[in-house]
Amino acid sequence: MNISFYKNLLTVTLLAVVFLLPFLSMQNFSPVSDEITHLPSGYSYLKTGEIKLNPQHPPLIKMLAAFPLLFLNLKFNTADPALAGPQTNEWQFGRNFLSDNGIDRVFFWGRIPMILLSVLLGFYIFKWGKELFNYQAGVIGLFIYAFMPNLIAHAQFVTTDMGLAVFSFISVYYFWRLLKAELKSKKNLVLTGVFLGLTLGSKFSAVFLLPVFPTFLAIYFSKKS
Repeated sequence: MNISFYKNLLTVTLLAVVFLLPFLSMQNFSPVSDEITHLPSGYSYLKTGEIKLNPQHPPLIKMLAAFPLLFLNLKFNTADPALAGPQTNEWQFGRNFLSDNGIDRVFFWGRIPMILLSVLLGFYIFKWGKELFNYQAGVIGLFIYAFMPNLIAHAQFVTTDMGLAVFSFISVYYFWRLLKAELKSKKNLVLTGVFLGLTLGSKFSAVFLLPVFPTFLAIYFSKKS
């Protein structure tokens, strides 16, 4: 076996650690505050096509988390006054939904997409470090990420923070590649736009990322002149 095999094995092992640490940890935690509304609200979006609950956050992450629940044949009361009444109550709907379907089962499957997002971020941390420097830099970055307590904690809960971190990082990565290609790569331009859109769909505070791109462009053109 050549050295590339062992390098790939190490990378895959670290990505497996990124998945397993929050996966094993999440089963010991009851829902955090935001999860009580985020996950049921996301399920309601997918079932009704309407965004009535929890409008203070964009729908993307909540819908991603709720997607596996579509295959569980859950009880969903469309006549629940907390959802269908003149005054919706996202917290009461969430409590009703969870008590009807079992908290442990719902959150086991609802948290999996969040962990997968953290794995995606780990992959791009490795990828960018490798492209910037070398394999060693990429794997060291991935190693640090895999055992970072703050990221392990956020990866196991249905909140918007992980989505914001993942998609903003990837959008900036593809914008960096676009600049590296001297603005001539349509693929990187499209991917920058796609992941920036996913970032904005994850959390409203993502608007603070928007000035970053023209700032990078200004720096790029100033160095070219």
